[in-house]
Amino acid sequence: MSLADKMRAKKQALAEGKAGGADLKGSIAARKEKADSKKSSLRNRMKAKADLKEADEDDDGDEDLDDEELEASIEEAKERFDELVKRVQLTDIVEETTALGNKMVDLPEDIAAIRGRGYKFRNYLESKIEVMAEKWDGVNDRIETWLETESEDLDDELAEAESAYRRLQNRKSQRYLDKLTAALDTLETQVEASEEKVKALYDEVNREMSTTTNQLAQINKQLDWLDGADVSLNAGEGLYMAAEAEWDDNRDKPDGFIFVTDQRMIFEQSEKKGGMLGFGGKQVKEVLWEVSMDQIEDVVPSNEGLGGGKDMMTLKLGSGAPYAEIIAEVKGGIEADYWAQQVKRVAKGLITEESTVEPDPELIERLRNAPTDCPNCGGVLPKLVAGANEVTCQYCGSMVRI
Repeated sequence: MSLADKMRAKKQALAEGKAGGADLKGSIAARKEKADSKKSSLRNRMKAKADLKEADEDDDGDEDLDDEELEASIEEAKERFDELVKRVQLTDIVEETTALGNKMVDLPEDIAAIRGRGYKFRNYLESKIEVMAEKWDGVNDRIETWLETESEDLDDELAEAESAYRRLQNRKSQRYLDKLTAALDTLETQVEASEEKVKALYDEVNREMSTTTNQLAQINKQLDWLDGADVSLNAGEGLYMAAEAEWDDNRDKPDGFIFVTDQRMIFEQSEKKGGMLGFGGKQVKEVLWEVSMDQIEDVVPSNEGLGGGKDMMTLKLGSGAPYAEIIAEVKGGIEADYWAQQVKRVAKGLITEESTVEPDPELIERLRNAPTDCPNCGGVLPKLVAGANEVTCQYCGSMVRI
């Protein structure tokens, strides 16, 4: 099966709400139903054992107490008991993992949406769904194991607490308050140990889900910026990332956006000029510079300003570029080191490995046989940018198509 066929098959499976061979929607419903059933069974067992314990215990003649401080302690113990029963049933975790599974079902559609908008990079997003679905199944398996086995091991502790709890409801006795408190202490220690095991796996999936949804939101925002810009992409050119930025031109320092594609870096001024106190003025939108990826020799990050709060980027450019270097502040909380690292990856052509578009064999062959010298003047042609099928001679201006 070709790469293209594999991608189509994966997209079809994701569109149907499937990942890792499992039907997510059906799995979520089945897991939730089983968890609810186990919770009910646990509660019934606990009550039955408490009935037996209560029948075996006799009234020791303790006097009822009405001290306000004791009343408060009893109320606190009752609340603690109710909360621990929920924790033994893993009520909150079952609800959270169900919600997480439902979010996972929506991810394929969200990823398909950015692909539909032309975003072709970060092909690992599709694979993430499969991995998270498998881990999500693991979480639910752990929950099922807990409800079937470990919770049964706590039957005696639960019954002890239930019995003391009932007695406290009928009679406010220090004896039964002490019994309930002791039972809850023992129960809580065991519940915490099991919860930590389950949550360790759940937290990993939850963090990955948050990371993925944030990535998709960021991509959509950057595509919105591109849609609103006066920037036209070349055939086969795709946006990789973008950021709000300020160009340090040693004069006006215009604000706008930097767009990084697999072929170029482009800065478009986009700001309101003139006016006073936020009123009036004119919206200025204009591409002020662009550089080809083959013209970028280095990207130097730095942190400037008070407390290093400004994330700066210096582009060191080669021959044919409009400037020897370009300095810009990258805004929006993007760290300078991260930005510089990503631009270097793009300039080296490394992001082609993240593309969802299968390379054209014919184009690869043409690029392999592409001329290195200008057929017009004999000058050395610049390095081809990933995805480009033409190059301009920096000496005579002739365009050479590949």
